[in-house]
Amino acid sequence: MPRRSVCIALVVALAATNPAGGQDVPTSGPRGPEIAAVGEGTRSVTADRASVVVSVETRARTPSEAGGLNATMNNAIRAAVAALGVPREDIATYGYNVYSNRREQPYTRDMEFVANNALRVTLRRPEQLALLGRVIDTALTAGATHVSGVRYEARRTSEAEREA
Repeated sequence: MPRRSVCIALVVALAATNPAGGQDVPTSGPRGPEIAAVGEGTRSVTADRASVVVSVETRARTPSEAGGLNATMNNAIRAAVAALGVPREDIATYGYNVYSNRREQPYTRDMEFVANNALRVTLRRPEQLALLGRVIDTALTAGATHVSGVRYEARRTSEAEREA
């Protein structure tokens, strides 16, 4: 039996080294010189809009209490950011969730509820970009507990891509 396995393996190996069942494969002549070029083009574009996500996290003994406290703080943030000159339609809810959180201490098991509401503030006009730092500071002063997702964007990038 072992001899038969060796013979089968040898036949398979020989067949694999000779393509197309023993037929000769035509080869092309020597290749001439080649030139390969690789490049990268860059073009800077000035941002003309920006956005930031600010959120509030509140904790309370019931879900409705956590949600109510969160809504109050988010309304204060919306009003404060709008007072800077940001249109209310550019201050949009980005996400909202409420979940339970069990705190286990040595002798008690307390249940609390956590509410989290995120707002995306979008500055759509180039002259508003200078407000971004003030928007963040104002939101934090008004009760925001997290700041994330600061983004700068340029609307007209197709021309710059073609130039690059």
